[in-house]
Amino acid sequence: MLQGLAYWLTYKRETYKCQVIEADIVMEAVHILQAYLPHCFKLVREYPYRNISQGLGRKYADLAILNNNGDCECLMEFKLADSTNGSYTKDITKMSGVKAFQGNIDCYSIIVFRKSTPLNEPKNLVLHDGKARRVVFFEGSQKYKVKRVCNAVSSHAATTMKKVICLELL
Repeated sequence: MLQGLAYWLTYKRETYKCQVIEADIVMEAVHILQAYLPHCFKLVREYPYRNISQGLGRKYADLAILNNNGDCECLMEFKLADSTNGSYTKDITKMSGVKAFQGNIDCYSIIVFRKSTPLNEPKNLVLHDGKARRVVFFEGSQKYKVKRVCNAVSSHAATTMKKVICLELL
């Protein structure tokens, strides 16, 4: 899904004059995931955290994967890197309540760069060669790591590209 999103962003940048928004990215992620998920799983946009536990409040996940029993298997929060309404650390803090309550639910924060970025941007998450920095990070008491970095480049000599970064809560 991550690589598909990176290429999709590049395609959208070349073919449309308007800028994509977070809802567009979530919808494209749904399209990509539906092609690969077994039929026993269901994708739900704007999934209420209170379906996991009433104590988690009135928060909503951008995307959830439910099993055939209706139990949540995975939560995903998408964040535009140039967004002004908060950063990925807020999503990690938001999902940390889920991990504390039910540690078996996979939680991911996906950072999407809709503008082209240098190979090693952001430097705290990505190495100089554009690969994921393999260390454990902390946001409060919540641990997370860079699961994968996907780039869409026009050539091997390109110095800027579209980037999608997946952070996994541990």
